[in-house]
Amino acid sequence: MAKRWIEKGYNTTTVLNSVGLAASTYYYNITKESREEQALTKKQTGRKIPGYSLNKKGEKIPDELIKEYLCELITGDGFPYGYKKLGICLKEDYKLIINHKKVYRLCKELDILRPQRKIYPKRPKKLAKREKITGPK
Repeated sequence: MAKRWIEKGYNTTTVLNSVGLAASTYYYNITKESREEQALTKKQTGRKIPGYSLNKKGEKIPDELIKEYLCELITGDGFPYGYKKLGICLKEDYKLIINHKKVYRLCKELDILRPQRKIYPKRPKKLAKREKITGPK
């Protein structure tokens, strides 16, 4: 009801005081509604993926060619590298300017990511037996 009065042009503070509603509650609910509307209309977040990377000379190298480079890198050694080391190899061997996050995305598309290591819970330490001490041995 307070929203209707405020939309008609009445002073927000006066309306909220008369209704007994805190201003923070009113504004929180307004932003919550606008966030829900944005979530329904907006599907992709972040910027569009460009589809290329640059090399040291400034030339555009398409992602498909970078995927071929990645396949070449993993075939020789039996693929002992993670995506960060593959990114370093791309920078050194092919003189690319590429981010490790992009290398991760491309490796994920190629399905060449190494399986994630399992972290096992630490085993509890064994406690000493409680023996009654009668004297020195």
